Amino acid sequence: AARRVKKGFSTSNHSYTGTFPNGVNMPVGIDTEAFTRLPEVPRDPRGILFLGRLTPSKRPHLFLQALALLAHKGITFSALVCGPSPAGDAEYIEKLKDFAHELRLGESIQFMSGVPHAETPQVFNRHAIFVNCSPSGMYDKTMFEAACSECMVVASSKDFAELVPPRFIFEDNNAEDLARKLETLLRLPVLEQQGAGAQMHNIAKEHSLTHLVLRLVQEMRP
Repeated sequence: AARRVKKGFSTSNHSYTGTFPNGVNMPVGIDTEAFTRLPEVPRDPRGILFLGRLTPSKRPHLFLQALALLAHKGITFSALVCGPSPAGDAEYIEKLKDFAHELRLGESIQFMSGVPHAETPQVFNRHAIFVNCSPSGMYDKTMFEAACSECMVVASSKDFAELVPPRFIFEDNNAEDLARKLETLLRLPVLEQQGAGAQMHNIAKEHSLTHLVLRLVQEMRP
């Protein structure tokens, strides 16, 4: 089907459809009115969030390994893994909890089942850092929802690496490098964290629903 259509829209140049000659890269499409900094919600400068479907493809185990490396160095943080497990992976979240116990993360990490979409802006706003471990090509919308909420977003996505400074990008599937990037951001003064969050917000605005609709209209004109 991708070969037969005139144009194929995708958000990632590294996705399957993004590799076709007729592929057109598009904004992700974020509701920037819903996802923004909520000043009434207190933000934990030591808070680290992993939010999304909890499946092996999202690599939450990598996130847990990086947290264990931070804990081993005596670096304090408060982490939340938030998201549902699809029916086929119903036992996966329990395996993650067992893995966190093996890594001795203790009370520094909590697990929460998926929350309604309308409540996710508050979850983003309570954390200073958002981590995405998905491989390139899986350009998760949550990265830009978090960025719009002025979280410092840390990812290994090659697409995202084209938008942000290197300090927010870790080597793919490398827990040690992720831990190093998290340590650097956790050590930032709160004002510098806020400045980095504002930078993220400006980047995410270019992926708003408005930008997406305008691009679709432009690209679908005869």
